[in-house]
Amino acid sequence: MPRIRGAWDNKTGNRKNGLLFGTWNVRTLFKPGAAQNIVKEIEKYKLKIVALQEIRWDDTGTLDIQETTILYGKCNERRQFGTGFAIHKSLVPNIREFKDINPRTSLLTMKAQFFDITFINVHAPSEDKSQEEKDDFYESLDLILNALPQYRIKIVLGDLNAKVGKETVFRPIIGSHSLHEVTNDNGLRLIDFACGNGLVVKSTMFPHKNIYKGTWMSPDGRYVNQIDHILVSTRFKNCIQDIRTMRGADGDSDHYLVKGKMKVKIKKVTRNKGIVVDKYDTAKLNNMNTGERFKYQMYEKIRRIDTGINDSIDAKWKKIKDTIKVVAESEIGKIKSVRKPWFNDVCEDALYRRKEARNQWLNDQHNREKEIVYKECQKSASRVFRNEKRKYTQNLLEEAEVDSRMNRARQLYQKINSIRGGFRKHNKFLKNEDGSLTTGQEEMLEKWRQYFGQLLNCENPEETFVWTIEETNDCECLPPTSNEIKQQILRLKNQKSPGEDGIQGEILKKLDEETISRIHSIIETVWLEERLPEEWNTALVCPIHKKNDPRYATIIGE
Repeated sequence: MPRIRGAWDNKTGNRKNGLLFGTWNVRTLFKPGAAQNIVKEIEKYKLKIVALQEIRWDDTGTLDIQETTILYGKCNERRQFGTGFAIHKSLVPNIREFKDINPRTSLLTMKAQFFDITFINVHAPSEDKSQEEKDDFYESLDLILNALPQYRIKIVLGDLNAKVGKETVFRPIIGSHSLHEVTNDNGLRLIDFACGNGLVVKSTMFPHKNIYKGTWMSPDGRYVNQIDHILVSTRFKNCIQDIRTMRGADGDSDHYLVKGKMKVKIKKVTRNKGIVVDKYDTAKLNNMNTGERFKYQMYEKIRRIDTGINDSIDAKWKKIKDTIKVVAESEIGKIKSVRKPWFNDVCEDALYRRKEARNQWLNDQHNREKEIVYKECQKSASRVFRNEKRKYTQNLLEEAEVDSRMNRARQLYQKINSIRGGFRKHNKFLKNEDGSLTTGQEEMLEKWRQYFGQLLNCENPEETFVWTIEETNDCECLPPTSNEIKQQILRLKNQKSPGEDGIQGEILKKLDEETISRIHSIIETVWLEERLPEEWNTALVCPIHKKNDPRYATIIGE
């Protein structure tokens, strides 16, 4: 009897959802549209953690796509290999450690309720590689496992390039539900490794149809092998409830997505979202009609706001700030950032046709005509992705030429910088001295506090001097007038980042007389009472990295 998918709560009879994880050799993400397509498939199957092999991206870093964060390691000098993890954003605060060990191996540790979980993502040498290369790979893997604490849940998963058979002599290290009957040389190495480190090959222990066991298919579709595996510590082997292949996931790879289900409680970590600074589309205010409509709506709304004498200075400023933001969002809206603007409906249509052709071929793999149709759709989708990206780049360059002729230097350099220099990595975590990552928001804030405390606070000088005030200024300093406030607003520079309130200088310049009068009243109160609104005491620090690794928040000596 096949195992019942899912687990049932003994008390209530309700289905309990465990941690869905998996492994996938994607062959490459170094081509147009590949990363976005992989993330789309992972989110479709609701996987929270997926080990990725053959990413082929240079250097290490993080990348956010939709609701998924990709932590990736470095490939070799020939742009081969490279491993990493695709993690759902809800689990990012639970990351305790991510290490890129070498182009074939990476490590991820997650905080759990009772025992932390370490996922070791591997890409083993294939059967035709030299014995020395295989020995070096498994020796380094032994060192990694030996360095981990014994109480931790250890899961080794990835493309192990090993066929595991059904020989009874290897029980209970392997199960009786493998796709193959005989173990090959790489399979024997895998079994020796598992036996020496207290692991079991859990991917061979669940009864499924053969089509849900194979993880790799030859280019001609004639052969299917089970070479991607999931191993787990013997002590925690019952935590894994199911492992199977998801053939419907289309990543334009010859490997299938392997999904596993684990019964474990992830530690609940509350994450403070912090201050979200809105950025409004102030370019629309250059239109005369839009600017006048914005000013009129501000006047209509602000005159209905009652900022009485009994209101505190914080309450008055909050009413004015909220009114400005409401009108700005309704009249000009926020800037919408698109990660891949060239990936349009044409690309989506080509991707859909490729997936449909692939599903029809998988259902009838001996049909030569369906195989030819799939191969053609596969090539067509790659051509469409490349062509649409080239069209987008060409249109961007043509717009840059127009900006150059019209002397719009800012728009010109924005377009040039968006397409030059290739891929630029994004770092959202900090690295500790031992190479592990700091992912918790409170821990990262503490490291930045220590960094700036060391950077900005100097030691007491050895030599001091005495300075005395010879004359005092007894002239009365009057509060600024409304006209002076207006003049200072007009002197604000455009295209500058706003403060924590998110109100840009271009918006302030378009305010009506009534709103400026309300702002002047608040500044006059500040002048007389010598007390700022609480929000005005908040400063935003934006680290701008010039050299060295930006993930190190430490002072590096000269």
